[in-house]
Amino acid sequence: MAARASEISDGIQRLFSKECTTAFLQPGEELLALGQPSPGIWRVESGSLRSLACLPPSQHWRTVERHKAGDLVGWLNWIHQRPIEHLRAAEATVLRFLPKAQLSKLWDEQLALGQWCQKQTPAVEAIHLLQQLAHADHGRTAQLEQWKKLLPECRWLIDAEPTPADLDSSGQWFRPDGSHWELSTDQPIRQQRLIWLPNSEQQRQQALVKAEMGQLVAEGQTLLPSKKMLLLKARMNFFR
Repeated sequence: MAARASEISDGIQRLFSKECTTAFLQPGEELLALGQPSPGIWRVESGSLRSLACLPPSQHWRTVERHKAGDLVGWLNWIHQRPIEHLRAAEATVLRFLPKAQLSKLWDEQLALGQWCQKQTPAVEAIHLLQQLAHADHGRTAQLEQWKKLLPECRWLIDAEPTPADLDSSGQWFRPDGSHWELSTDQPIRQQRLIWLPNSEQQRQQALVKAEMGQLVAEGQTLLPSKKMLLLKARMNFFR
């Protein structure tokens, strides 16, 4: 979800009008080269930008969101201190640029900016998380292929840890870099942003098999392995 001008405080709006430089992009031109760290944030004055992600199965670049006049862009890369969102002009576009020196000062002095970021749930942030997890989990690759259907199920927690009510066996909480929320990190965090993803189909099947085996153990049927127990063990080996 992008920032609308009406959602941004007057103080931030004035800063963009007084302390910024102007940038111009032609249709198809990149805002930043792929993988380049964000040097600040931009406000779209006119035109629009496409937020792109390289997605399976063809690994083609696809538009996941579109940023229009009045939107802020680049903030996601700046907060996470890693390239997450790749942006290209969808048409001739004019932007106002606020460099990171002024941005850092603004972040410390203007609570409104951090509060606004707390309300944002960018699609590309969840997609980036799935891309990190998919390297070691084919089930996440399948979810990535169905990202449009998956996004409505995702949940965000900003600058807060999951409560017992937020924790359930049907999904897990992660940082956008792919690390589990309970793992410590040495990276400085400007804003803790956690994303809940539903378990992949493979994880659901594993949980189902474990539950069935647990039921058999509770019933005392493991003394003489039954045909059903042997089948369940075979299914567990299949999912490893």
